[in-house]
Amino acid sequence: MFNTAAFVAPPAGQYGDVRRNSIEGPGTLLFDMAFTKLFPLGEMRMLEFRASASNIFNHQQLTTIDATVNSPTFGR
Repeated sequence: MFNTAAFVAPPAGQYGDVRRNSIEGPGTLLFDMAFTKLFPLGEMRMLEFRASASNIFNHQQLTTIDATVNSPTFGR
């Protein structure tokens, strides 16, 4: 979490002065894996066996921090 009292909503019709991406959330760690095996079937043909998996270590992916000032979950 960060200090939510350091932020206020800008006046209507104006933009705020916080730089873009100034609030960093949790990083992501993702491992994907694929296996491929080719089997020749004569000179002109091949049989391909392919298996792939996403997030093989089942690592949780957390969402980013809510950075919308007027939101009830601001800063969480």
